[in-house]
Order: sequence, then C-alpha cells, then structure tokens
Amino acid sequence: MGHLLDRARHADHPASMLDWARLAAGAAGLSGSREDSARALRLEGQALRALGRHAEAVDALEQAAQAAEGAGDPLLAGRCRLGLIDSLGWIGREGEALALSQRLGEELAALDAPDDAARALVNRGNLLFRRDEYEAALACYLEAAPVLERSGDATAAASVHANAANILTNLGRVDEALDLYGQARAAFEAGGLRIHAAMVDLNVGWLRHVSGRHAAALADLSRASTEFAGAGHTLFAAKCDADIAEVCRTLNLLPEGCEAGRRALEAFAAAGASYDHARVAV
Repeated sequence: MGHLLDRARHADHPASMLDWARLAAGAAGLSGSREDSARALRLEGQALRALGRHAEAVDALEQAAQAAEGAGDPLLAGRCRLGLIDSLGWIGREGEALALSQRLGEELAALDAPDDAARALVNRGNLLFRRDEYEAALACYLEAAPVLERSGDATAAASVHANAANILTNLGRVDEALDLYGQARAAFEAGGLRIHAAMVDLNVGWLRHVSGRHAAALADLSRASTEFAGAGHTLFAAKCDADIAEVCRTLNLLPEGCEAGRRALEAFAAAGASYDHARVAV
C-alpha cells in the first residue's frame, strides 16, 4: 500500500498521479483501512485539482475527509478539506468555500496545527483575490505568511508574498509590491526554485516598466527570458520577450526591440497563441 501512495506522490504528471492514487484507493478499499483510504483519496483529489477537474476533486476530497474522520484522525480530515476551499470556488460555490475556509481555519488552529490553519487562510485569500476583494485578500496573505515562515515552509511563505505583491500591484502600491516580490524571489532562489524566481522577475520587470524604471525592467525581463528559455518554457520566454520589445521601444532601442519582438512572434505563432501574437504584432 505504501509504495502505491509513494508512486502517486512522486508522479511526474497529474494524470499519472491520478492513476496511482486510484490504484492505492482500490487497494485501501480491499484492506479495509480507512486511514489509507483517506490518504489515497486525498491524493486523488489533489491530482484532479491539478487537472482542473474541480467537481470531481470536491467529491474525492470530501470522501477522503470522511474516511479520515472514520479513522479517528480529525487533523488528516482537516488537511483533506483544505483543497476543497479552492475547488468549491472554481465551480461557483464561493459562499460554501468562504464559510469552509473560516470554519476549517478555526478547527485546525484548535488542533494545534497553525501552519495548516494558515493554509486555510491562504486559500480564503485566493478566493477573495479572484472576487477582486483586494484589501480582504491582502489581509489574509499578510496574516498567513509569517505563520508559514515560522513553521519552516519558506517556499509556501514566498508564494504567499508573491500573491500579496500581485495585489499591491493592483492597488497601485508599487514600492510595497517590489519589496514583497524581492522577499519572495530571495526565498525561491535560496530553495533552488529558479523557475519560480524567474516568474517573479517577469512580474517585477513589467511593474518596473509601467512605473518608469525601464533600465531595471529590461534587466529583470532579460534574466527571466534566459531562465525560461534554458528550461524549455518557450511560452514564458516569449512573454518576457514581448515585454522586452515594449521596454526597448520606450528606451528607443529599436534593433533590440525588433529582435525580441521577432522571437516572441515566432514562439506565439508556433504555439497557436493568437492573442499574444496579435498583441506583439501591434
């Protein structure tokens, strides 16, 4: 049983993760172990969420939580339901999702699991962000991030800082956004998450450009483009090149801008990304 769960956890694609999780769930059903069923169904739900199949994910995660409760493990049940918050929001059940995030945060805190309670708060923030309730979402992120840092999950805290920076950008609080982006990038870099760091560079580069800091923007975007291209993330590299073309136009670096624009056009055309292709062409 354990090896099936491990194969699911370490699968290299959500579809493969789903296959292994379902095999594990079947084996757990035969063994009668509710705890194993909960763990397998939780992995199944996570895989379905990654595939964008949120209605199915809701069913799997709720079954996982009920199995955990049957096994007498309320903490595992709460962890199973964490993923429900986001998936309920994606299928239009936002009211349920917000209520669950509140209740689950309180339950996990009472179980002396502050890091899990913080994750419930992050998921609540994500819901509010998608509803354009920026101030409320920002409050969730800023409350959750230090809890995750204290628990030792620097990567999760960095992701929350990046989310908060996105909100600050929307609120026009540029310097605060740049500060949080910088904290997030440093944590990603320290953790060896170079693509995550490049995503921050992409966001920071455009933010610096629109706030008039064009030379710094060009450096950020060029660094991100090189990182994405080296890792084979062609579309992200093209997005960087499209922004580089715009920055170069502003700086009157026309040959460099035309070259970056040409690279972006070719990549978008090859990928069938018509909107991005048209934006660069204009």
